[in-house]
Amino acid sequence: MISEELKKIKSFGSSMESSVTPEDIADKEKELGVMLPQALQELYLTFHPDDPAFTEKGNLIPLEELKIYKCVYWTDTIITILPFCRHEKYGYGFEVSRYHKSKDTMSSNDPEDPQMWGLYVLPETRREEKYLEGREVPCNQSKLSQWIMEWLGYQQTLAQPSVAAVNKDKAESYWKKCGSIFRIRFIMFLRSSFPVTEQILA
Repeated sequence: MISEELKKIKSFGSSMESSVTPEDIADKEKELGVMLPQALQELYLTFHPDDPAFTEKGNLIPLEELKIYKCVYWTDTIITILPFCRHEKYGYGFEVSRYHKSKDTMSSNDPEDPQMWGLYVLPETRREEKYLEGREVPCNQSKLSQWIMEWLGYQQTLAQPSVAAVNKDKAESYWKKCGSIFRIRFIMFLRSSFPVTEQILA
């Protein structure tokens, strides 16, 4: 899915190779009871968690440490999430499934390229442990493959000591930038798909 793109990004950084094998991934899937999407498998088969690219705004969680989280969304829905990136006490992962309590039904969101969510992976309060609210996460409307590419591109750029244009101390938050990018893309989509909205959005 994104294997070639990942290799291109990696070519600008460390030569550290991944130690994960397809057998490791299969064992982890069996342990979790969840199939890992292709884009995530390719990420683990390409990058090592100790790669210098993961020293800035988010670390790659080692494959062996992956675990499932269940969080309340609104009051009626429990979303199962598998985070693979963390920054301080926050994590970012893909939606595995959701349980609708009022209807007593389960549903899943595009298992091949699922939706991304943000959550607390090291919660400090009961509320942070239970709920998905409390922190604005601009990746919410992003698909897994897109999120991985944009996250890695940003991480690898910051990891380059020779890039004078990037001031790590003064650069805006990546997550805030992502929010602006997604809003702009959404407006462009509306304008291209529904010309009548041009006057409304102007």
